[in-house]
Amino acid sequence: AGVDLISSLVSSPGYEASGQSALQVLVGTGSVLGLLLGGLLEELLGPRCMYRISGLVVLVGCTLFATALYYCPPSKNHQASRIINQADEELSSTVPCTSSSR
Repeated sequence: AGVDLISSLVSSPGYEASGQSALQVLVGTGSVLGLLLGGLLEELLGPRCMYRISGLVVLVGCTLFATALYYCPPSKNHQASRIINQADEELSSTVPCTSSSR
């Protein structure tokens, strides 16, 4: 999913592999730093505080990701966008909108 998202966000054709490489560098760096800082926090502050800080970091990361998707949505040619739009069209054509009158 991340590779597909990065491919859709890269504006210049032919640079998709560079975007995917940057994604993998960030994933690897995040894994190393997360383990290192998590272990350090557990040793210094204890597991309860470490998990609370980790949860806060995840919350901030998800908020930033959602904000980035809101302000920089994937292009209309993006495969996930096409699938979602197709599913929306199928649902709207098969589910009748009925109103109940009392």
